[in-house]
Amino acid sequence: MNGDKCNYEKHLVSLKKLVDLHSEIKDIDISLSKLYPVAIVENNNFIIFDFNEKLRKYFFVKKCSVPMTMPEGVKAAFDLQEYENKMAAVLSEDTFDTEKGYVFAFHEFVHCYQGTCEQKLKSDLGVYQDAMKKKDYMWEIQYSFPYEDKTFIEKTKELDMYFDATCEKRVNEYYEYMKNYLDCFDFEYMIWQQWKEGYARYIENQIRVIFGLEKNSQEITYPFNRVSFYEIGSRYIDFILRTKRELRGNVEGVFREMLKV
Repeated sequence: MNGDKCNYEKHLVSLKKLVDLHSEIKDIDISLSKLYPVAIVENNNFIIFDFNEKLRKYFFVKKCSVPMTMPEGVKAAFDLQEYENKMAAVLSEDTFDTEKGYVFAFHEFVHCYQGTCEQKLKSDLGVYQDAMKKKDYMWEIQYSFPYEDKTFIEKTKELDMYFDATCEKRVNEYYEYMKNYLDCFDFEYMIWQQWKEGYARYIENQIRVIFGLEKNSQEITYPFNRVSFYEIGSRYIDFILRTKRELRGNVEGVFREMLKV
């Protein structure tokens, strides 16, 4: 038990730093306006902490077994059944060993915020409705998108220079084309991934600028896969918010703008 207490105190020190850093970046976007519960994965257990807004600090909630195998170095956000189904950042115990780790924690908080409107948004998507009919609860990861379609590859490779040149006409033409060219479910899936992961990466990169860290960004290049949508989405959202400033702080509105083209 003494060992547990020592570890909890170590985590609380890290979480105090998280609170301090949050004060520096909380005004970047509404998705960073609050702090969420944190579940640290340690020896197949969740060590759960929550934030006391009045005292401005985290406190230990409980220790419990993880319900499934967690990947090494996990950085995720989901409802914790073990803690009243609250949205939480689920983090490996080494997350707070580096400054980048704190940035990844804030990235997951963006996902926690997206969770406030996520169910409403995806419930309107045919790709989601179809997946639920099939009881395909892993659709976001396992969806069979036509990444090897020659036209998709050709058109998407061009996006890199369009974003770099802030070429509004060309970017809009790309998305209009894809909306007509791709199967409806494929287009919805593409936009969903670009919004969900792209928005978090877009905010993450703004945090990295404040902390003096290199941006999490790559060229948009073949071969394409689900992770490619994270980079494309981040750039597309940056593009949208440069050209439609009225959508800043409107996470749901950004998604609807991306979907409607």
